[in-house]
Amino acid sequence: MTEAVEKLINENIDLLLYDNAIFYAERLHAASASPGTLHILATVYVKAGKAKVAADLLKHNYPFTENFSNAGNECRAVGKLLYLYGVTLARDNKFLAAERVLRELQRDCYLSGMNEMELSALHYWMGVICTNTKREPTSLDHYGKSVQLFNFNWSSIDRYLSLRPETNFDCVLAAKNDGSETHGENDLNASSLYAHGAHPTSQSQMINTPPTSDLPLPPNAEVIPPQLQRLLLELTKILSACYSFDATAAAQRIYALPPNHRNTGYILGLLAKAQYDDGMYEDAAKSFQKMRSLEPYRLDDKLVYYSSCLWQLRDEKNLAHLAQELIHLDKLSSITQIVLGNTHSVVGEHETAIQFLSRACKIDSLQPYSSTLKGFEHLVLEELEDASQVCVLLSLFVPPHPVMMEEKKKKINP
Repeated sequence: MTEAVEKLINENIDLLLYDNAIFYAERLHAASASPGTLHILATVYVKAGKAKVAADLLKHNYPFTENFSNAGNECRAVGKLLYLYGVTLARDNKFLAAERVLRELQRDCYLSGMNEMELSALHYWMGVICTNTKREPTSLDHYGKSVQLFNFNWSSIDRYLSLRPETNFDCVLAAKNDGSETHGENDLNASSLYAHGAHPTSQSQMINTPPTSDLPLPPNAEVIPPQLQRLLLELTKILSACYSFDATAAAQRIYALPPNHRNTGYILGLLAKAQYDDGMYEDAAKSFQKMRSLEPYRLDDKLVYYSSCLWQLRDEKNLAHLAQELIHLDKLSSITQIVLGNTHSVVGEHETAIQFLSRACKIDSLQPYSSTLKGFEHLVLEELEDASQVCVLLSLFVPPHPVMMEEKKKKINP
């Protein structure tokens, strides 16, 4: 019965019939409650966009080893449950609780069943947790270990470079014809446990995973095509330039990319953000506009910088147009709220701007940019006490780029 119902659930997910998938997953779990059927049900909730329901479901059944009599015989399923529960908590910004759950995976019976890609994902989420709890050296170690386990975990590479943009990924991503390797001062190589530039973290803070050679391969693992390897390596250099605020170097490498990759929202967003950070607002606006024309459905955090770019240029018309487009895409997104805040700010409606920026802060409390803009709006209104409270909050985050801050001050106090 189990295999037949699982197949039925997966078919409904493929057809986007999530209510059907949830119904059959609930029936399966009711018929034979186990860590495995609970994982299926919680996973279906996540795929259906109901991650909060999944988290509550898992919380209700936690600890899993005590709530299922057969848990001892299903280490693999319990391990998957712990991972899923930890990730749903992390996505809900409950980082300390997420860390406690994910650390339970250190037990050998759980780790032994995980392949390289799964362990890489585990270290990625531990890195996210440490980043958001202000433990940068430890987060670097986790991102570095994640890339060591699975060289093509792009999310880990991106976050690693955001913290250490000088790192060279050549030894990790470049295929060597002769098998030789050369290491530079800033190289991150596949055999290094600790991230370059970070202080080695105590073993009590790290997830102790087995040696890579002892791990099972991911199911249906395929070799990454050489052309994709070369592209990823070039993208690491572009990211490095962007995170180093070197717009010229980023632009040179981006323009050298094949047109089918260069003319995409992701790449143009990188270029536009680098130009914006460098104070090249007119060039940035053109790149942002091209990104929007190619992918008008794209809703990511680059758009908040597009709105600030238009704010710097005092382009009220295009800023209002952008706000209307984002309302159509997702009016409840924190990105949309920030853009609306800039839209009202540019026409002098600072009280209204603060309302939208405050809403953005509530929707995404980990987005420092909305707090930054809110602080500037309080300064304009000479609400110094409120502005100082925002400054205290921002002290918990990485400070904004100095070029942006200086230009904003000039616009407020010409």
